[in-house]
Amino acid sequence: MGTPEFALPSLQALARCPAHQVLLVVTQPDKPKGRSLGLQMPPVKELALELGIPVMQPEKLRGNGEVLQAFENLALDAAIVVAYGSRMTCSRSPAWDSSTSTHPSCPVSGARHQSTGPSSRGAPPPA
Repeated sequence: MGTPEFALPSLQALARCPAHQVLLVVTQPDKPKGRSLGLQMPPVKELALELGIPVMQPEKLRGNGEVLQAFENLALDAAIVVAYGSRMTCSRSPAWDSSTSTHPSCPVSGARHQSTGPSSRGAPPPA
């Protein structure tokens, strides 16, 4: 699960790793961009399609039964999130409930934060 260019190295690494199988990519919908407002695919979608990975682009994640059903049908062991770009909440579905299955109740693991930190914000104010 991710959207911007920042998430590409993570998807590439997971796709190359023989110990993992990327079954689905969830990213934000294509957005209008430029003067013509033509739809532009998120970078993660472009890469997923190049790699032959199915893509879902829900308008909303919260309360989206289609996404939850896809997760349940795929019997995922985990969901990796890198810079999705939208608020995410844990599912309380039985498919992700640790008391009834092998999956954690919240299948989202955090990634490094994309902030470049204070060292990249320019010169300090004059003393």
